[in-house]
Order: sequence, then C-alpha cells, then structure tokens
Amino acid sequence: MIGSLQPRDTNAGGAGRALLVELFGSHEGCLYSHAVLLRELGYRVDAAVAESLTGKLPSFIPPHRRFALPTDRKGVTHRGLLRACRLLRDTSYDLLLFNTFRSRCVRTVLAAASASLSVVGFHHNPDRLRHSVSQRIMLRRCRKILVAGHRVKRCAGELAPAADLESFYPVYRDEPARPLRVGTPLIVAVPGSLSYKKRAYDWLIDQAAQRAPAGGRVEFRLLGNASRDDGPCIAERIRRAGLADRIRTWNHFLPPQRFRAELEEAHLVMPLIHPEQELALSFHTSKTSGAIMDAHSTRRPLLLEEHFRGNDGEYDTSAFFYAPDNFAALVRHMLHEPSGLRDKAASIAADPRFQLTAQARRIDAWLRRP
Repeated sequence: MIGSLQPRDTNAGGAGRALLVELFGSHEGCLYSHAVLLRELGYRVDAAVAESLTGKLPSFIPPHRRFALPTDRKGVTHRGLLRACRLLRDTSYDLLLFNTFRSRCVRTVLAAASASLSVVGFHHNPDRLRHSVSQRIMLRRCRKILVAGHRVKRCAGELAPAADLESFYPVYRDEPARPLRVGTPLIVAVPGSLSYKKRAYDWLIDQAAQRAPAGGRVEFRLLGNASRDDGPCIAERIRRAGLADRIRTWNHFLPPQRFRAELEEAHLVMPLIHPEQELALSFHTSKTSGAIMDAHSTRRPLLLEEHFRGNDGEYDTSAFFYAPDNFAALVRHMLHEPSGLRDKAASIAADPRFQLTAQARRIDAWLRRP
C-alpha cells in the first residue's frame, strides 16, 4: 500500500550510514520519500536540510541526526554550505543522496565528498543535464541519477547518455491517505502555481461556466497561490464570470497540512496541462508534474488531457483521460457512476510500481552496479 508506511526498527543500519541533503526549501514530499527509501535499503539516515524542513523529516531520524542549514530566499546560505561540507568531512558516510540535484550549491557540497563516497542525485528536470555546463561537470562526480518514474527515465536517457539513470516514485507520506469518499459536489483539485505557461485556466473557466450536470455539482479548487504569477488575472476572470462558487482560489500559499487535506477531500486531481501550454512538452519528456505525484501519494485518480494517453502506459492505472470536447460528458458520467472513482483509487493503491519493497529492491541492485 502506498501513501504512508511504518518505520522499521530504528537501530537498523546494516548497509552503513547515509546522508540525505536538501539545499533548498522545496520538494518536501520527495524528501520524506527519499528518507524512507534509504531506511528500506538498510541505511542509518542522517539529514542535512534547509532549516525550514527539519521538522518535515520522518520520526525515525532523531533530532541529533538532523542538521539544519541556514537559508535565505535563494536557498542555503554560504554558512549553511560550509556546515554541510564540514559534516561530510568530519563524518564517515557510505552514501550521499541529494534530494534536489541542481545548481552550484550542489557542486560545492560535492567537492567536499571523499572520492570513495557513493553519491546519488534525484533530478526533478533531467533535461538540464544536457543543456547546463554546470550539470555536466556535476555528472563527472555523480553519475547515478534518480528520476521520477519509468517514462522520465526512458526519455532522460536519450537526453543525458552520460548519466546512469534509475526511476523512483516518491509517493510516501507520514500519514495514511484518507479513503476516497464519493458524493456531491464532485471536487476536482488543481495543484500548482497559477501560470498560463503551465495550465489551461481559460479553458477550465469556460468549462465551469457551462450549466452544471443534472443530479450534481462540480467544484474546482485551484490550490496554488492566486496572489502570484498569473493568479490575480485568473482570479479576476473567475470573479467577472460569476464562478466563485464553482472555482475556488486562495490568495495565499497553502501550508503543507492544509494542502494535503484539500487533496484528500478531492475526488480527482487535475494537472490541467494541455498541448498548447508553453511548458507542456517537458511534462512528456524530461519531468513529471508535481500534481501527478500528489495524486499518486494520496491515491486520488488523475484527470488527464488525452495527449497524456500512451506515454508507455505510465498513467493507465491511475488516470481518466478526456478530450476538450468530451470533458462535460466524462464529468457527468462520474457523477452518476461514482464506482469508477473507487476502482481507480484501488488500482493506484495496488500498483506494484509504488510498492516500497519492490522499489528498494530494484534501486539496491542499481546502486551495486559499477
């Protein structure tokens, strides 16, 4: 079962000692998943993370093995980098895992790692491995790169042949996902920043303006901060259309607990990525939408535009697919036949790709390869 897990014996560490590093105040969900992966691999886990994230780590990492790195709005400060480097020089680790493998900050920490230390980086956008000179330099020291899923691994292998890639689905959280409860209104969560480059908000507003299906109501919840990016423009259009009761927005950043609660109250998670969006292509090649990982971790079915169909079958288990001209009919069907939502949620929970033991076994074999 995915979405949560119970820590093993806290005295484990047969594989040695690992350091998990996050130099930015982001990717909190991946951080937790990487910690439990290291634990499952048999490592005793220490964590050196941006100070805002020390309280987000699993309980099996005790306070004395959590090292807070001072940060500013750009990430870890120079003083924080020095602390991470000293930790590597003064402590004997067997594995170093970067939760976010990018920027010169990572290069600085890599330089402090001994030549014998095994290093792994999780890359959220491996397309940069091809275009960035800094990234290519980093690959000389860290060839083993984890990416979010089998599809990204295949595509990224073509972009960055110098990297030794493996896939990992970071879908684990500290609390069990609440079971999906069907009913009305049908709630559709749309996570992510309110940006026209990423998501088809005008199309969604046009859909919401149509008459509600008979026998039910649909409510879309935009979980990004509507006071930033294109949020003010989108919120104003919703207001002018008189759709505030059908499309809900927040003028502030949702704290992680509230964000998760909103996801779990939803019946569907909708990335809202259409082919005409400027950044749509990258979500088919070099990265996975955070909304998709949110859906998998909470066991909520995805609502994906049909150009996501295919992709090596990556989303067949977890998604309903729609064409822009049949969206209303699909929503109407879900309102009248909610059993399909339950079946899809059960498929996500049973998907072997998301089982921790299976992922750890595959990644352990990959780590052992030279």
